[in-house]
Amino acid sequence: MSEPEIVRSGKFQDRKMEIEDKFEKLRVVGRGAFGVCWLCKKKGEENAEKVIIKMIPLHGLSTKEEQEIKGEADLLRKMKHPMIIGYYDYFTCAESIAIVMQFAEGGTLENLIRDQRGVHFSEATVLKYFTQILLGLEYMHSLNIVHRDLKTQNILLNKKRTLIKLSDFGVSKQLNTRSVASTLIGTPNYLSPEMVEGAYKPFLQHEIGHLGAGLRLLRAVHGIGLIST
Repeated sequence: MSEPEIVRSGKFQDRKMEIEDKFEKLRVVGRGAFGVCWLCKKKGEENAEKVIIKMIPLHGLSTKEEQEIKGEADLLRKMKHPMIIGYYDYFTCAESIAIVMQFAEGGTLENLIRDQRGVHFSEATVLKYFTQILLGLEYMHSLNIVHRDLKTQNILLNKKRTLIKLSDFGVSKQLNTRSVASTLIGTPNYLSPEMVEGAYKPFLQHEIGHLGAGLRLLRAVHGIGLIST
C-alpha cells in the first residue's frame, strides 16, 4: 500500500478553530511533558484517514517554550520525505496549540524491539532500518536541520513495520551553514561522542555525530546493548 499524500496548509500562521469542527477524537495515544497526542479522523469522510493531533496547553508555558513548540510545527511544515513523519496542519484551539500529523500505525521502533522479546533481527532487517534512518537524516541535513534527540522512541513505523518515520522534533534546530549547535541536548545513551566531550562542530561536520547516534540505534535494534557514555 502506498504512503498517503501529505496535504499541507500553504502558509504557516496562527489560526483558531476547534478540533471538533473538523475531527472526531478516537483515543489518547500518548502523553508528554507538555501535552497529549490524540488519534483522530476527519469528520464527514467515508474511510477517512486517521491522524495524530498533538495538543499542547498554552497555560503555564513561557514565551520561549511557546516559540519552541511553534518552531517544531514550522520545521515539520518545511520537510517532506518518506522517512519523516508527515505534517498536515497547525492551529490554536481552546487555549492550546494543535499540530496535526500523520498517524504511524506500526508504533515506535522501541516497541518493535520489545515485541521481539530478546530475539535478534536479521542483519538484513537491521540494515534496512539503519539505511532508512540515514536517508531521513541526510534529507534533514540538506535543509540544515539537526534532530538532536534521535532514539528508538522517536522513530515510528508504518502499519506493516517496513518503513520508518523520524519524529518528535521538539528540540530540533535549523542552522545556517556556519552555525554550531552548542547546547547539550538529547538522551544520554544516544548522544554522539562529540556532544558528550563538548567538542561542538559546525553543521556540516555534525553529521558524523548523528551517525554515531545511529550506530547506537543499530546496536540497540540488534540486541547487543548500548555503548556506555
